[in-house]
Amino acid sequence: YDFYGPEYLLDVPASNMDNANSPQYLEKIMTLIAEQLRDVPHAPSAQMQAVPRDWPEDSDGELDDDELDTNQETKMTRRQRDARIVPHAEAYDTDTDEFTPIVNSYPQPALSGGGQGNPQRIICQINRDRERRYLSSLFLHRTLSDAAESLGQRYADGRLDSAYFDRVFNSRIAPLGSSVSSSYKVLGSFNSDDDYVDALENSIYDSLFARTLDAIGLYQSNGVYTIVLASGLRDRPRSIDTCPGDASQYTPPDGDNSGNIENGIDLPALMCAINRERTHAHVDAFAVHRALHNEAWEQAKQMSKLGHYTVDGPRKVDESIYDQRVYVKELYWVAGDSYHNTKTLVDVLMASYGDKLLDPKYQVIGVAQKDGFWSVILGSLYRSVRIRNTCPLTLSDVDYTS
Repeated sequence: YDFYGPEYLLDVPASNMDNANSPQYLEKIMTLIAEQLRDVPHAPSAQMQAVPRDWPEDSDGELDDDELDTNQETKMTRRQRDARIVPHAEAYDTDTDEFTPIVNSYPQPALSGGGQGNPQRIICQINRDRERRYLSSLFLHRTLSDAAESLGQRYADGRLDSAYFDRVFNSRIAPLGSSVSSSYKVLGSFNSDDDYVDALENSIYDSLFARTLDAIGLYQSNGVYTIVLASGLRDRPRSIDTCPGDASQYTPPDGDNSGNIENGIDLPALMCAINRERTHAHVDAFAVHRALHNEAWEQAKQMSKLGHYTVDGPRKVDESIYDQRVYVKELYWVAGDSYHNTKTLVDVLMASYGDKLLDPKYQVIGVAQKDGFWSVILGSLYRSVRIRNTCPLTLSDVDYTS
């Protein structure tokens, strides 16, 4: 209060004092004030009346759209208010002083409270803040999330530096488009996604609210969040929701990844996807066993030559492995003829053989495909296996054992 003395007025007299407030900072303050004022009840302009019963609330404390009376000018849900925010470039009916949006009503699903590491909740909050600034919504990108996971794990090991991000960019992000640009940010630690988003918007405001920004990838572990941002992407989803309704992330078509192909498969991408599923199930990551890997390739080649596959395989897997004097405690082999790309193979494996793929007794894997015929061999060893890279970037990052 004493700051405004001696006049004690909100009007600040002119002086030669430098204004250190940036336009971005002032805009953020104005937005926060507007958000808070919107939820403050207005003072009554008529005599006091009996208070009506409380309106029923949904799970997030807001009124449902179908629970309102006909006076839409005075009673609106938060979702309805948010839905009336439209991009600045859209058309309006301006015959009167009041304008009415003609197009664009964005869905705003309710969000559950609290929690950590929910990408859908995080991007929903970011998109709502972008739309209040008349910016287009972002989408979650699987490749960027994979990159964020690699960076986050590297950060947790204390080995993250600019050189490693250059490797991530060149091996994973650069193939997404000739004009793509990207950056990342690691922040922590936070107790909730809401706290993280607040800190993120303060930390990288200009980057997060850039008009050219297309998509983000997210990763969280032990309250430490990693975000990867990208602009200039070549491929985009057909439609982008402000608040995604499910946990799926956009996966672009397979690009030029010939440098990561081994046994007919993008091995780093496959290992990253499978190990992610094992990590979520609290199971140690796989290593690639050279003998199993070679045998899977022989199986795939023979199935391609025969033109079909059998349940037992074109030759006995266990006999072939043991003939190489490889000491494996237990083996499990599956095969098929429906290979299209890495993602579809992982989907098939998780849907049909997820119990085996997530079984902690299996520590090593071998995989191959030729002409659409694929072979996967799992094995358990008599010893432990050390994993350095849960989500490898290139073939040189894949953990092999023998």
